[in-house]
Amino acid sequence: MNTDFDYNKPLLKNTAHLLNPQLSTVDTEANQLWNTVMSAKCAYPDVKGNVWYISNNGDDSNDGRTPTTAIATFKTLETKCQPTSGDAILFECGSVWH
Repeated sequence: MNTDFDYNKPLLKNTAHLLNPQLSTVDTEANQLWNTVMSAKCAYPDVKGNVWYISNNGDDSNDGRTPTTAIATFKTLETKCQPTSGDAILFECGSVWH
């Protein structure tokens, strides 16, 4: 499993304003929106069932229960995890499936 991705890595802030420090009201609103989005605690509603993680960096020998033990393919999701109604399947941002 590729462990280069760190889910706890701090995100970078927009530093464009450092090049031209003249802020407008649009910049202030954009910064407020950015702070609201980045401080959100949860991007999905309450899940009644299991949460499954799938990632291009995952490994199909994993259990798919956490971001660090994500699985890699839909086939494994279907055969090993067997999601049911009420489960959530979370896809790693930036991963691509065909």
